[in-house]
Amino acid sequence: MSRRRYPIPNPRGQGYIVRWRTSEGHHRQRTFLRKRDAEDFVNELGYNRRRDASYDPARGRILLADYWPRFLAGLESRDGAPPAPSTIDLYRTHARLWVIDGLRLPEESRLGPRRLCDLTPEHVRAWRAAMREAGAGEPTVNACTRLLKAVLNRAVADGRIFRSPAQAVRNPAADPDGGMRVLEPEQVRALADAHPERYRALVFLLAYRGLRIGEAAALKVGDLDLMRGRVRVDESLSDTYGLGATKTRRTRTVTLPPFPRPARGARGAVLRPEGSRGLRVHPTAGRTAQHPELPAPSVRPARAQRPSRPRAHGARPS
Repeated sequence: MSRRRYPIPNPRGQGYIVRWRTSEGHHRQRTFLRKRDAEDFVNELGYNRRRDASYDPARGRILLADYWPRFLAGLESRDGAPPAPSTIDLYRTHARLWVIDGLRLPEESRLGPRRLCDLTPEHVRAWRAAMREAGAGEPTVNACTRLLKAVLNRAVADGRIFRSPAQAVRNPAADPDGGMRVLEPEQVRALADAHPERYRALVFLLAYRGLRIGEAAALKVGDLDLMRGRVRVDESLSDTYGLGATKTRRTRTVTLPPFPRPARGARGAVLRPEGSRGLRVHPTAGRTAQHPELPAPSVRPARAQRPSRPRAHGARPS
């Protein structure tokens, strides 16, 4: 890389030229009117060269579909542990339908048959537009974009490409309608009253203490301290993967809200009703429980004031 003063025929007088050689061996040059601009560009080239030390253009001549298994093999969560099986299954589904194989996309919009070094931001934008035309909703488009960015960022870290082509593509705000919907106490009470009595304690527990539905389904008698009003959460139950660790892989203790607590002398009468499958808190503790299927409330609020698909997870922010 070299820099020298060079007379340039322009009305402002002399300019400054920067010459350098790329990692492929090609010579390049660029002219600047101000010395300060030329020096800033030289500093930027130096930074890029240090970053480019492990970059090998030949390694980027691999198809995105061929690089995908290597990405999955090295995938890990933020704490360094292997990701949950449900996360891997979700990634594989997105890859099969949209990101890699693109079974629901026209062939010209699929990214899997393209080489990493050939991908451009234009390809990524066209791919997102094709997803919308194929009927994918915005949550799916955004989730697949995040997955594609993770794959390409890994390729950058591996020295296969210099810059991610998805870097300039941004997802819209996660909640464009004004943020997460939170139920008022009166709405939580109405929701609990609309369910059979055996499910009301579960509704209050989900709404006021933020348990996930799998965590509530995995509770055992030994996890409850009804005298002190505490619940230990250390497991989660899934229909597909059975009993396992929580999403964060951590144990936490939450306090029971005052509503579902039994009166003194009625130990477990509310949280352990006869025939309840919502909690694994019953006389035969240790038996595997199924995911609670909450029946639909008999009285529903207006459609404009409720989500299109009411789910137990939606009560958590309350």
